[in-house]
Amino acid sequence: MADRVPDDAARTGVLGESVGGNLDEASFFRTVVNGAPDGLFVVDDSDTIVFANPAMEEALGYAPAELTGRGFRSITSEELPCRRTLLELLRWDGSELDVDPLELSVHHADGRERWITVSVTVHRYDGREFVTGTVRDVSERKERTEGLERYERIIETIDDGIYVLDGNFTITDVNAAVTELTGYTREELVGSHASLLTSDNILEAAAEMSAELLASHEEATTLRGEIETKSSDVVPIETRFSLYSFNDESYGQVGVVRDITERKQFEETLTALHDSTRELLRVDTKSSVCQLIVDTATDVLDLSAAGIYLFDADRNLLSPTATSGELIDGTASLGSVGPGTNDIWRAFVDGERLVGDEGPAGQRDAGDNVAYIPLGDHGVFVTVAADQEGLDDDRWTLIGLLAASAEVALSRIGREIELRAREEERKQQNKQLQRLSRVNAIIRGIDRALVQADTIEEITNAVCEHLVTADRFAFAWIGEFDPASERDALRVQAWAGDKRGYLDTVSLEVGSDEPAVRTADRRERTVVSNVSSDFRSADWRKEALSRDYRTVLSVPLLHGGLLYGVLTVYADRPARFDETTQAVFSELGETIANAINAVETRRTLLTDDRIELKFRLEGVEDDLRRLATATGCRLSYDEFIPHDGDAIRTFFTAEGTDSNRITDVEDQLLTVESVRVVEERESTCLFEAVITERTVASRLLDQGAEVRSIRADDDGLEVVVELPDDTDVRGFVGTVQTRYPRAELVARRDRERSTQSSADVWTRLEEELTERQLETLQTAYHSGFYEWPRETTGEGVAEAIGVSQPTVSRHLRAYERKLLRMFLGPR
Repeated sequence: MADRVPDDAARTGVLGESVGGNLDEASFFRTVVNGAPDGLFVVDDSDTIVFANPAMEEALGYAPAELTGRGFRSITSEELPCRRTLLELLRWDGSELDVDPLELSVHHADGRERWITVSVTVHRYDGREFVTGTVRDVSERKERTEGLERYERIIETIDDGIYVLDGNFTITDVNAAVTELTGYTREELVGSHASLLTSDNILEAAAEMSAELLASHEEATTLRGEIETKSSDVVPIETRFSLYSFNDESYGQVGVVRDITERKQFEETLTALHDSTRELLRVDTKSSVCQLIVDTATDVLDLSAAGIYLFDADRNLLSPTATSGELIDGTASLGSVGPGTNDIWRAFVDGERLVGDEGPAGQRDAGDNVAYIPLGDHGVFVTVAADQEGLDDDRWTLIGLLAASAEVALSRIGREIELRAREEERKQQNKQLQRLSRVNAIIRGIDRALVQADTIEEITNAVCEHLVTADRFAFAWIGEFDPASERDALRVQAWAGDKRGYLDTVSLEVGSDEPAVRTADRRERTVVSNVSSDFRSADWRKEALSRDYRTVLSVPLLHGGLLYGVLTVYADRPARFDETTQAVFSELGETIANAINAVETRRTLLTDDRIELKFRLEGVEDDLRRLATATGCRLSYDEFIPHDGDAIRTFFTAEGTDSNRITDVEDQLLTVESVRVVEERESTCLFEAVITERTVASRLLDQGAEVRSIRADDDGLEVVVELPDDTDVRGFVGTVQTRYPRAELVARRDRERSTQSSADVWTRLEEELTERQLETLQTAYHSGFYEWPRETTGEGVAEAIGVSQPTVSRHLRAYERKLLRMFLGPR
C-alpha cells in the first residue's frame, strides 16, 4: 500500500515537519536511502533506472552506477505483462493506488537467476512521473516454496500412501494414495485419530516401536498390520515410518503405508504350495508325483488345467501321465507326442519354456496362455490359465517353483527305482551265486564219482543219485535209445528220486513232446520253466503236475557228435533253472558223455570180438582229402596219433609222385602244420604230417572207434574202423551219416583180434615212452629201419627227425628195452 504525493510543494512541507528544519534535507534523505537494508531504485516514465541505492548491489550484484541508465527490463528474466512500463502497470486515476508487490525473476551479475519482490509507488517531480521501487531478495524463500511444491507433487504422485501423525496419533496430513486406499476423503482423515483406520493393538505396537527408535537412534522401522476402510473392508498393509520432533520435545510419525494384499496372497500361496509339495516326499511312483503336481497346479495356483508328459526313452515318445482341470479331459484324450515341431516336443528338446496359443489337446479356446515347461530329462509340464492378466511375475514364479519341485521329485524316484533295481539285481545275483554254488557242489560230487566209475551203469547211477541227494531236484533219470528195440524210444538207464510211476505213464517214443524225448530228437537242451502252463495240451504235463513236478531241464549227453543218452531232472519249484544253471548242466552233459566214452574206449581195448565197418565218404571238406586233392595223389593213411589240442599226427603213403610235390603242400594249406619225408621208395613215399584242425579220423576216434585206415583221393575218402561187438552199430552209423550226409556204409564184417592186440601194446608203450622216443620209433619203423636188409640206417632216421645219430640209437634202445620187458618181464 503506497500513499500518493500530489506535488513537490506538499512533499516538501511534510518532510520539513518531519525533520524539524534543523537538518539539511537533501543530505538527510540521501543518508536514509543509502543506509536502507532493502534495495531502492527509481525509474522514469521510459523505464530507465535513474537512481539505485547501495543495497541494490547486494540484491543484484550491480553497483548503483552500473544500474543507472539501464532499462528496468534488462535486469529481469521474464517478460513483464503486455510489455508495459512500470508506470503503465500502475493504475493512475487520481485516487489512492492499491498495487500488490511484484515477484520477479532477475539476472544477478554472477549469472545466477534470483527472485525479488518489488513494492512500487508513483510520484511526481519537476513535472515528470517517476516510479520508486523497494527491492527484497526472496530467492531462499522461493526455493523453499518451490521445493515444498515439488515435494507435495511427488507425495501426491507416489502410489504408496504417505501419512503424518502427531504425538497423540492424530492424523495431520495424508496424500491421495491414502484416501484411495481407505476410501475416506482428506478432510475426513486430517484431524481424526489413527484408530479410525486400525486397531488399538497396532497403535500400541507402533508406540513401542517408536520408543525403540528413540532409544536405538535408528532412522526407521517397519510394521505389518491391517487397516479398515470406510466400506469396512480389511486390507493387509505394511508401513515403514520414522519420527520427527516438535519444539516441546515430543515426537510425531511420518510414514509410508503400502497395500500388501497381493504380496500376502503370494506368501499364502507359496506356503500352500510348500505344504502341498511336501507330500512329494511320501510318494514313490512317478505317476503319483505327476498327479500331485497337476492337482496342486489347479487347486493351489488356480490354473484352469495342467498336465504332465513323461518321456519314454524306449519308444522315444512323450506320453501323457497325469492331468487336472477343465480344459484337459483325462490322459485318454491326449495322444503321445513324438519328434517333430509340436510345442511339447520342442520345449522338451530345447529345454526352454514355450508359451503357445493352442492347448495340448488342440483346443484353441485357451487363448494365448498355454505354457510348456520342460522337466529336465523327465518330460514336460503343461499349464493352462484362463485369465491372461493373472499370469504376472509372481504367478510365473510359483509355476516355476512347482515345476522345479516336480523335476526334483521325479529325479529322486528315478534314483530310487535305479537303486531298487540294483538291489534286486544284487539279490538275484546272490541267489544265483548261491544256486550256482550248490550246483557246483553237486557237480564236484558227480565228477568224483565219474572218476571212480568203471562201468557205464556206475556212471549213470552215480549221476542220478548225486542230483537228488542234494535236495535240489525231486527226480532225475538218464535214458538212451535202445538199439535192440524195434521202436524208436528212450530206454531208462538209471533214475533216482521220487519217480512215483511217472516214466511208466508217459510216452518216450520219438515224436513225443516229453522233454527228454525232445532233447534226444533235437540233440539240444530243453527247459520247461512252468509245467502248469497250458498243461491240458500235453499228457506228460498233467502227469508231471500231478506229481508236483514244476520245472524240467533236459540236456543231451554228446561226445564227438555221438549221443550217449539224455539227462533229465525235475524240480518241485518253478523257475529253478536260470541261464547259469542251464549252462552248468550242459557242461555236465558233456562231462558225463566224456566219461561214458572213456569207459567204452577202455572196453574197446579189452574186447576181443570186433566189428569192422567200411565207409565211403563223398563231398567231404576234410584236411585229409584236401591234402590228397592239393597233390593230385591217392594217399593212404595208416596211423593216427592225437597231438596238441585238436591236432593229429599221421603217417601216410603217397603213390606215383615225388616227395617234393607233397612237401610243397605245407605252404599251401594253413591247417597243415608240417609235412616231412620219412622214406622214399621206388613207387611210394612215406610221410609224416601234423594237421591242426579236426579231421574225420579225430571225430571217429572221439566216437570210440579204432581208425584202421583211410584212403583219400579226389572223389572222397574210404574209411575203415573197428568197434566193440556190443556197439550200437545203427546208432554209430546214424551219427556218422548225420555229420556226413553223403556217407555210405560199404561193408561190415565181424573179426577177432589177438589176446594182446597191437593197440594194447601201443597203449602201454605210449604210457612208458616219451614223446621224442615215440617219434623216433615211429620214424624208424615206417622208414624200414627194422627190415632186412635195412632200408635206412640210424643216420637216415636221425636226419629225418633232425637229431644226432647217437640220440636215435639211445631212443631206440630205450624202446627195445621197454618192449622186451613187456613180453619177458623184469630182468
